[in-house]
Amino acid sequence: MLELYSQEYLYRNKDKLNLRIARYNDSWFNAYYMNKMPVTDAVKHMIQTIDGVQYAGGYNILSKYDENRQQIISMMNLSTGCKTVINCMTFPEVIFSMDECGENALSELLKIPNGKLYFNSVPMIVWGQPICNSYRLFIGNEPKDFADYDSLCEGVQEWLYSL
Repeated sequence: MLELYSQEYLYRNKDKLNLRIARYNDSWFNAYYMNKMPVTDAVKHMIQTIDGVQYAGGYNILSKYDENRQQIISMMNLSTGCKTVINCMTFPEVIFSMDECGENALSELLKIPNGKLYFNSVPMIVWGQPICNSYRLFIGNEPKDFADYDSLCEGVQEWLYSL
């Protein structure tokens, strides 16, 4: 189940929660993933799907800005959204911000079966994407479970109208 936390919920409950929060997804990726974690087939798939670049071996990718697609660059050049998805997949016990994800990364992020995310304001809605997953939303006093993405969006809307 993917857990989604509002920043307000985290702030209110920080003393009760025993959770690690990564504040900067780029820095986390560079410090904890690069040269330390294996590049799995799932990670290679995300690199291709989100950033449209090809994995080149090691911790390298082929630059999509090279006309011939032969320039090898570091995975540190991936988009923040792609790094966020890889972080969440690799470190499911850590809470990562979803605020810097574009719609392409967000649609993949919301499909991850096990992970933790937080948002500063209202989580972005992904339009026209069928997303199958289950969610636990932490925004009020008690977490609420949702069996699918559509009901999650409805739950967020109800929360917004209650403010």
